[in-house]
Amino acid sequence: MLKVLPSAKFPLKDFTGKGSYKERLEYAKILNAQFNELVQQNRKDGQITRFEYTKLLKNFIPNIKIKVGSSLRQFLVKGNAYLTPWCNNYDEVMGMDLHIPHRKNSYNLKVFDKKDDYISAHETFHLFVSLANPKHTARIDMSTTDYNFYNAYLYTNLHRDFKFKEKREWKKGLNRYLDLKSSESAINFLQDCRYRLIEENLAYKEGEKFSEKEFKTNKNYFFEEKVKIIEKLLYKTIKKARKENKQNKLSRVVNNQ
Repeated sequence: MLKVLPSAKFPLKDFTGKGSYKERLEYAKILNAQFNELVQQNRKDGQITRFEYTKLLKNFIPNIKIKVGSSLRQFLVKGNAYLTPWCNNYDEVMGMDLHIPHRKNSYNLKVFDKKDDYISAHETFHLFVSLANPKHTARIDMSTTDYNFYNAYLYTNLHRDFKFKEKREWKKGLNRYLDLKSSESAINFLQDCRYRLIEENLAYKEGEKFSEKEFKTNKNYFFEEKVKIIEKLLYKTIKKARKENKQNKLSRVVNNQ
């Protein structure tokens, strides 16, 4: 588990009377709408420079350490962007590193174009969720093997209908991976994947609000269907773990007699 410093999370006073996971997601939605509206108000000819964008964001979330990076838009497929924890000594999260694709204007300045607003809104939602849920940020140090499996098998675009047969085969593949883990490890992995997919689904919906073109959130990703499968597996795995713990306790009692 990573240690999340005060500079990488919202203070507890922000959550008085609204501290549940669902309520924190709603809080992140509110902040995301407010910030992205602020970005719209500060655009000139549909663009805002990275410097201006960063300044707006830092003023919007004071006391939070944030870096805003960028990559040339034409080198990105579908405008990929990402959020990573900004760590010190690999065990303390000091802040967040937000990457948004940029273009260049006539003055050769790095600018975020209005056409890419759906990408910005998607990533800033992830940012606000991470700041509002430090417990999840602390668990972000998923092993390389687990992350690669999550990224390639759970998060991946399936390019199909995901009907009964596909769901069954997908579930079998997930079960084969879980069979390699202890019950405790499988529970932690499934919990982490569940949170990630729920938030990814919401982030796409947040991006939709600022998209200039039709953008169907769940098309080919099937986040909600995957979450349902994971929740059922999680229930069974927890039930199995409890049974194992009960048997182990009974065995210790018998051996001590």
